[in-house]
Amino acid sequence: MVTSRKCAIVISLLYGILPALADEPESNPRIKTTLNGTWQVSLDNEATWKNIQVPGTIEDQIDPAFDGISIYRTTIKAILLQADRRLFIHFDAVATEATVFLNGQQIGTHLGGWTPFRFEITAEAAAGPHGMWEFKVVCDEKVGHNTQGFLPVFLPHFSGIWQGVRLIETDRFAFDDLKVAAFVRPATGQIDLNMSFLAPERFNDGQWLVEYHVREVGEDRWSRWKTAAGKSNLDKHGINADENWVVLDPETESDALTISNWQPETPVMYELKLSLIDRNADSPGVVRDEMTTRFASRSVGTAGNQLLLGGQPLIVKGLLNWGYAPPSVAPSLDEEFMRREIRFAADRGFNLMKFCLWVPPKRYLELCDEMGMLVWLEYPAWHPAFNQQNKQELLKEYDGFFYNDRSHPSIILRSLTCETGPSADLDVIQSLYDLCKRRIPG
Repeated sequence: MVTSRKCAIVISLLYGILPALADEPESNPRIKTTLNGTWQVSLDNEATWKNIQVPGTIEDQIDPAFDGISIYRTTIKAILLQADRRLFIHFDAVATEATVFLNGQQIGTHLGGWTPFRFEITAEAAAGPHGMWEFKVVCDEKVGHNTQGFLPVFLPHFSGIWQGVRLIETDRFAFDDLKVAAFVRPATGQIDLNMSFLAPERFNDGQWLVEYHVREVGEDRWSRWKTAAGKSNLDKHGINADENWVVLDPETESDALTISNWQPETPVMYELKLSLIDRNADSPGVVRDEMTTRFASRSVGTAGNQLLLGGQPLIVKGLLNWGYAPPSVAPSLDEEFMRREIRFAADRGFNLMKFCLWVPPKRYLELCDEMGMLVWLEYPAWHPAFNQQNKQELLKEYDGFFYNDRSHPSIILRSLTCETGPSADLDVIQSLYDLCKRRIPG
């Protein structure tokens, strides 16, 4: 299983090594349990072990020149699920390819070091053993991978579980919060909502209802909204579709909410709360899942060679950000560090930050939304091999990029790659372009 080109991350969270597994603030029925803390790692195929902090990189904590196999481990006390509950292990980012196991059973593989992913472990957990759980993740660092970006070119290539890990428990039917996103139609004030679900194989037609509530961020009052067609019952046809779009309007005149345009000077944000209501006879009115997503009203366009933001000419004054955050070789996860960089740029007259060949942590993009810093996001493909052999792999990775960043109004420009070269296959580039336009309206 472990070869000279494979980096095995064996996650065996040793019970008692980690701090107490504390529930993150989250209203039921969705429960999140952090797995961050002190883990163990081996760089010599399990001959010796060292303590390591997760999130974090091997290069920052153990060996700056490391490019091989890393094996993380820990064990946790088994979680006893109630009937009709589901459990997922969630990673915010692992560099670079991670194959996850629970109690020796493979549960999934993810390629790409920048975006979140999760795997369901309900069936494996139910199968036992019920005393302790051992997680294992086999990770190939993949130095030189198509989407490694530019940061590892001038710094040591970073590897490992460099962002957070947690368990997520949901009902049997829940929203896929990694894909749900809302967009405003500036001309009408309506909301285009793309809903995705973690759905069971079978469910009763017409017995599920979604309720929608909207408010401005920072306000207390929620207003009720409804689908423009007046129907919120779920139809099983397309229930698993990634592009299950609905249009929302205020439910009554008293619920009408004037949605202001997002601008760098007035970066007003809104929240949409989704509640999944069970209407089956044995549990009428029970909220099975609930989530909140942020959105804003923002339009970007052109008039000749002039950029327009909200229909008005935009003069871009931007600077470049490589994700360089010394002494770390990886981008910083510290929120105050991100705030300082945004304030540094704004105080010097810049209104745009270009994230050059890397994907910033989710919180960085949220802060740009909140603080009014425009973003040009250049995806981490520098001199890539854009060819037919890599096409499906690229489409899957870029789909993760687009889902991860599509709801942020601060992002007004995107680059699929940088210095691609004449060998790039136009069909591959066109396919990535079309996917981006489909996932990110406006």
